[in-house]
Amino acid sequence: MKRTNRICIFLYGILCLVLMSALSLALYRDNMIEETPDGAVPQKAIQSNKKSEYQFVVVEESGNLVVYYLENKIKYLSTDIPTNRLPEDVQKQIKEGLNFVDEKSLYDFLENYSS
Repeated sequence: MKRTNRICIFLYGILCLVLMSALSLALYRDNMIEETPDGAVPQKAIQSNKKSEYQFVVVEESGNLVVYYLENKIKYLSTDIPTNRLPEDVQKQIKEGLNFVDEKSLYDFLENYSS
């Protein structure tokens, strides 16, 4: 009888640990997804369903440039660079989502249009 009770308590403890781990992982994932002010991540520009060498995507939000991590759709950087000051061809690229391989190329681009 005592042995059966110990096994049941042990299994109950394992089950509790597994459930708590699953719940904390779900909460962590929910907190990692950052939304835009209107409540939606720009899905058209940020597509992560296939592996890509790109790490960042620049999109337009509220008239300014915003940078997202491409893989997990988390906002990386909000800028004060208005899109209407950019050349027309760059504005078109931004509407589709302008991708960058690394931080250096991203910051080089932003630096060109920030002044």
